[in-house]
Amino acid sequence: MARVTLEGSITPSTFLRRGRRITVERTPYIEKLIRGGYVVVVPDSPAAEEVEDIVAEQRERADDEQRIQGTPARNASRAEWAAFLEANEIPYAEDDSRADLIARWDDAEANADGVAVD
Repeated sequence: MARVTLEGSITPSTFLRRGRRITVERTPYIEKLIRGGYVVVVPDSPAAEEVEDIVAEQRERADDEQRIQGTPARNASRAEWAAFLEANEIPYAEDDSRADLIARWDDAEANADGVAVD
C-alpha cells in the first residue's frame, strides 16, 4: 500500500493530535479519518497530488452515496437525524444532541464497514 503523511486537524481525534504529523500506510481506516476531516494529507508528502485526487474522488463518491441513501446533511436538524436513525433502526437516547445522533450514525456505518473510528 501507499504511504501518506498526515497531520492532525482541528477536528478532535484520538488518532492524531492537532498539528502532529505521522507517515503511515494508507488503509481503509486512514481513508475514513481523512474523509471525516480528523486528519489532513500533508502536501509535501510523496505522491500528495495523487492522494488528493483519490480523496477528492472518494468524497465525491461519498456525497453520491449520501444522496442515494438519503443520509441527512451534517447540518440538518436534530429531528431529521432522529427520523433517519429510526428509519435505519439505529437506537439513540431521547436526550441525544444532533452531534450525538450523527456520531451514532458514523459508528453504525463504521461498524458495517468493519472499521472502528475512535
